[in-house]
Amino acid sequence: MERDETENKSAKLAEALKRGWRMLSETCPRCGSPLFQAGDEVVCAVCGTKYVLVSSEEEAAEARAMYSLMALRDALIGLLDRSVRSIEVGEVDHQEISRVREIVETVEVIERILREYRQGGQRRR
Repeated sequence: MERDETENKSAKLAEALKRGWRMLSETCPRCGSPLFQAGDEVVCAVCGTKYVLVSSEEEAAEARAMYSLMALRDALIGLLDRSVRSIEVGEVDHQEISRVREIVETVEVIERILREYRQGGQRRR
């Protein structure tokens, strides 16, 4: 590693400590730097990657499922945004309104599942 890279890495680690982040014993699989606890998040101060630490394959599968649900929710919100814009521009299409209702209901279900997961995770800690 070049000297400038080493100094930059050291500066980022020092900044994380100054912010009050807690250094963990785990290292970043991407760059090898120590991971930090920053509030409720685990993050690499050097490359900025965020991680979820798990202790079993079951927890890993559960975390992947939750992140998939978050990605689905975000995609549905994007669809909702496009649908709302099309309604604003054109005449009211009852099929489009029905589609918007289905999207909103699906997003609400996903939000409820995510909320229950977060509450369950806090109880496990």
